[in-house]
Amino acid sequence: MDPRPGRDGAEWIADQIKELRDQIKDLQTPSGTQLYNTTSRLIAEGITPVPLFTVDNAPAISATLGTEFARAAVPVPDDFTRALVSITASARLRNDGGAGSWALMTLNARIQGASKVTVFSSIDGQKFGLASAAATDVLDELTPGSYVTVGAQVAIPATYTLPQVSVSGFILFLR
Repeated sequence: MDPRPGRDGAEWIADQIKELRDQIKDLQTPSGTQLYNTTSRLIAEGITPVPLFTVDNAPAISATLGTEFARAAVPVPDDFTRALVSITASARLRNDGGAGSWALMTLNARIQGASKVTVFSSIDGQKFGLASAAATDVLDELTPGSYVTVGAQVAIPATYTLPQVSVSGFILFLR
């Protein structure tokens, strides 16, 4: 039995619409089994996911953007011409400036040599700072044997120690 007090007219219709919306939302949310079956079917049909993780534990970061760190180059498999790329570039370091000072770290997430997302992180002197930038891209007209590249650019106009730059994510190759 419905625990709500008796409602009629427009209130009852609004309740019914809300209940239907909730049921549709539940039906549209995939279960873990559905996700597993979909992934297995995609792999069986020749759609190839490639996980990525690369890290530079002591990169020589300069005051201006230039060098690409945590770079990965993944060859395009035979018979594939498209790719969905999703990455997260992250940078961590300790600003060695004096207490009370600060420096602005810049981080670019890069796909195919192009900056897709730029983020900034203000880091106080004598403290650690972190930044992450997520980026995605759809690559078309790839040539088998060529490469899909990802990486990160980082800059900080201050002295620093303990730097680390990483890129993680995946490339989903499509026919």
